[in-house]
This record gives sequence, C-alpha cells and structure tokens, in this order.
Amino acid sequence: MKTITRPRKSVSERFWGRVDKSGGPEACWIWTGYTSRRPGHNYGTLQLPDGPALAHRLSYELHHGAIPAGKCVLHTCDNPPCVNPAHLWLGTLGDNNRDRARKGRNGDGGIGHPEARPRGERHHMTFLTEADVLVIRQEDAAGVPHRLLASRYQTSMQTIWRICRRVTWAHVP
Repeated sequence: MKTITRPRKSVSERFWGRVDKSGGPEACWIWTGYTSRRPGHNYGTLQLPDGPALAHRLSYELHHGAIPAGKCVLHTCDNPPCVNPAHLWLGTLGDNNRDRARKGRNGDGGIGHPEARPRGERHHMTFLTEADVLVIRQEDAAGVPHRLLASRYQTSMQTIWRICRRVTWAHVP
C-alpha cells in the first residue's frame, strides 16, 4: 500500500486558515483555532515547530516582522481573540498596564469590560452596603473597637480592618 503525503502548509497558511475575517477589514478578525482554557485568558495559540505562539503576536510578526525584545503586542480593540493587524500595536509592559488601567480593566470593577470583576455592592459575595462602609469608617474614626464593629456587622475583624484602611471598598469616599 502506497502512503500519500500532503505538502506541509506554511505557518501563514495554517494561521490564516484559523481566522474569521467576515466582519471586514475594520472589524476584529477572530481567532477560531485553539484558545487557552484559563479564565480571563482567551488568547489564541498556534503550535509551531519550536513551541506554541500566541496568535495576536504571530499576526503582528507576519505583518510587521520580528517583535523587539521586551515589547508586548497590545490590542486597541481590547478583544484578546482578535488578530487583525490594524488593531495591534507594540508597547512595553508599562504601556500595557497604563492602557489597562485607563480602560478600567484592572480587575477592580472597571465598568464596561466583561472581565472586570464587580466591586462593592455589585460583588456576589458581599452583604455590606456602601452606607454600612461609611458608618464603619466613621465609627472607626470615633474609636469604636473593630471587635464590636465585626460583631455588629456579622463579619470578621480583618474585614473591618481592611475596610477602615481602604484595602477593600477603596472606591467609597
């Protein structure tokens, strides 16, 4: 029996075969291949001979050449599965952090981003209200012991301490 061998596709052919460009040149081009299963990390990945490559970085390299050491490939569209080179730009880790903070995606309850964690009363685990937090802080300033506040609000002394020191509920004035 004769074995039939097919010619190997180039990286570019393999890559673009996994991209949905149906929205047009201005839209996000969505990676349809493998994506990470880690929550909040749905970046595409393509397996290359020397190991896996993130799809958005590979898209940038296919269009603009090698990515300089220490640089990140950032999205103007904030859509991790997007590989449209028009939506990608080079920046530093600091640029990425500033961009994320400016867009409210620090995981601290920024509005409008699907991965932003709710904070305050919107968080599913809380039973305190902003009004409770204000009273707790006022009573702390007046010298009421944390043990008493914890008992009154049916929470831990650590929670009271974190509220009073603005470790949590920092968005409440």
